[in-house]
Amino acid sequence: MLNQSFNGGVVIDNPHPVDTVGIVSAPLPDKVVLPLQQRIGDEAIPCVKVGDKVLTGQVIAKTEDHFCVPIHASISGKVVSIDKQIIPHKSGLKSKCITIESDGKDQWAEYKGCGTDFLHCDQATMIEYIQSSGIVGLGGAGFPAHAKLEGIQDCHTLIINGTECEPGIMCDDALMQHHPREVIRGVEILLHICGAQRAIIAVEDDKQEALNSLLMYCHNERISIEQIPTKYTSGAEKLLIKALLDIEIPSGGFAIDTGVICQNVATTKAIFDAVVDNKPLVSRIVTVTGSGVESPNN
Repeated sequence: MLNQSFNGGVVIDNPHPVDTVGIVSAPLPDKVVLPLQQRIGDEAIPCVKVGDKVLTGQVIAKTEDHFCVPIHASISGKVVSIDKQIIPHKSGLKSKCITIESDGKDQWAEYKGCGTDFLHCDQATMIEYIQSSGIVGLGGAGFPAHAKLEGIQDCHTLIINGTECEPGIMCDDALMQHHPREVIRGVEILLHICGAQRAIIAVEDDKQEALNSLLMYCHNERISIEQIPTKYTSGAEKLLIKALLDIEIPSGGFAIDTGVICQNVATTKAIFDAVVDNKPLVSRIVTVTGSGVESPNN
């Protein structure tokens, strides 16, 4: 295990730290408003109508564009409207949304994936589960995960980004501490899909508990865990590749152009859920902190 770095970067103090890296379940909302243009690609087309009862994880909108992923209900209940509403976007414009009123049951739709013996599944089947489960990059860009994995050739290294360099955010730290087995198994799934010779999980050097948790479950010789100094912007893809592999991504180029694929650690865990159980991505861990928060937490 090495401690890698890159030139430059800024050390930023966390002004509102989370006291413990635990995970608290948020209460079910009375209703959810789900925009149909929330991901890259065309606006999704509703496959439910007003008055329909839906289950958590049920597909409620999709598009014929293979590049896109379907949208799933994040609660169980009744569809009460399909109309244009103001969405959380800097434009302040309206976009078509599906509003679901909760029945308070959080009753899930049935689904089944490859199971824990996932290595018997071929790459195409795994990628199909990843798409149908609505998996997108959870590092910020929201790029469809299946599109990043399809047709990969000449990939020698898979990098799992667990650096989380933005000040105040600790959700990936909590994920690695509480779900290390799923993260490691997710890495094994990605290795199976992309055919890389090795995988590197990058963790900042202030996340010792997360590092220890991953080491406890990492028994695959193709997977290594390397520490990165805690500074901004260590999580930027090109800088991370430079720090770990000493490879420069050319201007306008992509990581795969140099035989490297990067995935966020939360995306990796979501891919595990998708392939093993075909579980849709309808929730994620977030850090709630700031001067107006009495008890910062994940």
